[in-house]
Amino acid sequence: MTAGRINRLIIVVILGALLAGACNPAPPAVTPQIPTSPTPENTVPSASPSPEPSPTEEVPAVILYARQSADPDLTAALQTELSALAAESGLGFSQAASLSADDITDPVQLVVALPPAEDLSDLAAAAPDTRFLALGFSVLPQADNLVQLGAQAAPVDQQAFLAGYLAAVVTPEWRVGVIHNPGSTAGRAFRNGVVYFCGLCRPSAPPYDEYPLISELEASAGEAEMQAAVDALTVRGVKTIYVAPGVDQEGIYGYIAQAGVNIIGSVAPPAEAEDRWIASIQADWLPAALEIIPGLLQGQVEDVSVSTLALTHRNPDLFSPGRQALVEKLLLDLTGGYIDTGVGQAATGE
Repeated sequence: MTAGRINRLIIVVILGALLAGACNPAPPAVTPQIPTSPTPENTVPSASPSPEPSPTEEVPAVILYARQSADPDLTAALQTELSALAAESGLGFSQAASLSADDITDPVQLVVALPPAEDLSDLAAAAPDTRFLALGFSVLPQADNLVQLGAQAAPVDQQAFLAGYLAAVVTPEWRVGVIHNPGSTAGRAFRNGVVYFCGLCRPSAPPYDEYPLISELEASAGEAEMQAAVDALTVRGVKTIYVAPGVDQEGIYGYIAQAGVNIIGSVAPPAEAEDRWIASIQADWLPAALEIIPGLLQGQVEDVSVSTLALTHRNPDLFSPGRQALVEKLLLDLTGGYIDTGVGQAATGE
């Protein structure tokens, strides 16, 4: 092949390459686009409207006024029942161990009080628009806004009969006695309660006294007479003494406790006698209280009397659960009218 032909061939190849590039141009570069969501016209986010705050209504409240030394069983029962009643009525409830006139302002509507609360009458006078319910107090001064459950005591003969039975149940050899006011039916009823449990009640070892023993004490008696009444029982081997209603001389419970003798009473045990306190026999205010409290919350004020008994301030170290069940069975029969105390109709008072 000549040089001329070679040159012409090269030129043909070059021209073919140029023509091929012209027929297949390179695709243009593509810039990726990030899609955007279209914004709807006239769409402006807005916050949800807040509800109008409703005015807070002051709700009348119920207060249980019970000091530390108040009956713990009754306090616990009232706390449960009152809180439930208040909740059902849409009322607030609180419990206080101390209370002043400054605490009894709107929205307080009802104060239920347990003894001891020496200031209750003053509190009622300071808050005439609040209703007060006093449970188990001695007679308080009358007031238009004060209802008292306790002005009329439970029948003395039933209290004493139950105390006699209880004393015999918990005392070895039935060496028990009672201190009561002269002329009271408590002595006879107590004796009948003891005999109801133990029959002849004859001890198996000296002293061979005929239990129960009875000692009388004038309501106006002083310390010397009080001590003599107690000594008349303890020197003859009595191990449990029932202090009947009406015998409330200062220091009598402490004096009995110092003698190493156990006590059944009708009041809350004082601190100096707690270790020797078997139980208290008191009126049961709870059923009557629950019956009238709804009316009090509606503005009704009326006096109510009750005659039901309750065993309170029980000391499990001296009064076991088994013996409690036995005494409670007699309590139901006694208050239900199935047992006669044996002292006649006159036994309902001192």
